[in-house]
Amino acid sequence: MLRSCTFNGNRGQTEPIAALVAVTAVALALTTYGVATMTVLDEEGTDRNVQEQALDNVWQDIREGGVYDNTTNENLGDEIESTRSLPAGFNTNVSVINFTADGGSDVIAHAKFEPDGEVTTSSEGTPPDAQVATRSIAVEESPGQVRTMTLRVEVWES
Repeated sequence: MLRSCTFNGNRGQTEPIAALVAVTAVALALTTYGVATMTVLDEEGTDRNVQEQALDNVWQDIREGGVYDNTTNENLGDEIESTRSLPAGFNTNVSVINFTADGGSDVIAHAKFEPDGEVTTSSEGTPPDAQVATRSIAVEESPGQVRTMTLRVEVWES
């Protein structure tokens, strides 16, 4: 059975004022969302600690294929691009630590940097108020043997 449909001129139309109000509301909502998102992102970027940035940068420098190769890297200080990776004006201590099953720890690689980024052999310890960041990393101890260890970055002002 066929039905005939007649066109009604009032059907499916919106008043121009209502359409403008709806478009304005959507635009205002998107603007508010954008401002709120930018504020959160800006705060997150400035609130980040220098030791966390240094930790991420150091890991980028020393890893090869997601693994720190302890079989070929003899000097950790040579692997780190100090002028790019370390915070300017801060002393920085970088260590790769193996925590043993008995609760002890062995430092398998270590480097200490002066505020200007130069490697130092100073035996002066890290002050107690140093800012510390750590992360688990994969370390190749011998060809084909990879273990989880800890990358530790300590940062302090001189």
